Amino acid sequence: MSLRDQLEAMGPERVVLVLTTLGQVHVGRLTDIEGDALVVERPDRGSQTVLSLDDVSGVRLYDEEAES
Repeated sequence: MSLRDQLEAMGPERVVLVLTTLGQVHVGRLTDIEGDALVVERPDRGSQTVLSLDDVSGVRLYDEEAES
């Protein structure tokens, strides 16, 4: 299953943890997949980050309760 297929299976508006090939970690709401880019929005809807799918090394659903 490709990364794009995994993202589409998660569905929009899910809070995800995105790992990049540069070692960055982004947590936010999955808002859109535009061509070869992933759009992640802050949970408070304050700003959006656009990441190239080529720079994403992994994505998983974020569970706030597991971090407590």
